Formats: sequence, C-alpha cells, structure tokens
Amino acid sequence: VKYLRPEEDITLSEPPATGDITPFVKIVLEMFSAATGLPYPYISMDYGNMSFSTARIIQNDFGYCLRPLQAETIRQFCAPTAVDFLKYGTMSGALDIPDFFTNEIRYRKGIHWDIPKMLPVDMLKEFKANIEAMQAGVRTPQQVSRDMGSGDLEDVAAAYKEAFDIFKDTGFGLTDFWSDISTASQNNPEAISEEQ
Repeated sequence: VKYLRPEEDITLSEPPATGDITPFVKIVLEMFSAATGLPYPYISMDYGNMSFSTARIIQNDFGYCLRPLQAETIRQFCAPTAVDFLKYGTMSGALDIPDFFTNEIRYRKGIHWDIPKMLPVDMLKEFKANIEAMQAGVRTPQQVSRDMGSGDLEDVAAAYKEAFDIFKDTGFGLTDFWSDISTASQNNPEAISEEQ
C-alpha cells in the first residue's frame, strides 16, 4: 500500500463513456465459467466465431469433466438399485434367472449403464469418422451405437428389421429414401449444384 504525502496528488483516469456493456458481461460470464467448470458457450449461448473443431473440443472436455460425477452417481445410486432389482425380481419370479444366486457375480458384471449422450456437433463428419474407425477395427458397432445414443445394438437391429418389414409389404424399399443422396458433395458447399 502506498501513501500519499501531504504535497502529493493523484489523478485517476476516467474510462470513456459507452453504452456497450457486452465486454463487461462477457468477462463476468467467463469468470463464472472458470469458477464452475461449465463451458462458456453453454452458459452464454454465444456460439459466434466457433468452428467445428472448437465446438468438438469444448464438448469433449465437458464430457470428460462429467465422467467422475457420472461414475459416482452410478456407484452410489444406480448399481445398488440394480442388484436389488435382480435379487427381488428373481425371488418373486418376475425374472427367470435360475442360476442367479449361484452366479450372482456374473450377472452383476453384465450390467451396463448408459449415460445421457450429447448430440453430435456435425453429424456427417462424426458418422464418417465412426465408419472409418469401425473399418480400421478400433471401434465396434456396439460402441458406436451406444455413443451416438441409439441404445443397444440388438434393439437397433430389431427396429431396422421391423422398418424393412413394413416397407416390404408396400413394395417400396426403405433404402430408396437415401440411395441417391451424395454425402461427399456436402463437405464442399461450393460444389453443391442448384438441383441438389
């Protein structure tokens, strides 16, 4: 702390008067974002000048921040409920698991919890990336189905079969909807013709 002597004086600078409070609001929201761990765009709904890569990085970082909270919720609340559900369901006869009490560990390991999924930032890019990952053998269709929020792959396949059966009776193929649609041209908007 500096003290002024009796002979000394100080002049404070006066900021220019302006009616734009946007910079002030932005810095307050940025500080709130840093203090809470919530991404700034999610708090402010300000998505200006944001590229696909930036939006994807923000979503990935936020997803990683949520993982410990999600794991704690599953461990403390969901997992005990599932075990009780299996026990009481088997004892009441609502579930037909004859060897549950002799192989309880096996059935506990079979429980899988799906956390809420975030929508893709760019569906076309992410679908293509998932297809290439499956072709390279680093991801399975089950992982892709769960990560995209589609649910269990068996349920997806059953729903697809049901849709194909419905269209088969009409003589109109389900794939007729998208067979002539090119996804390659959509990567370059300048290449899209007037017809497309």
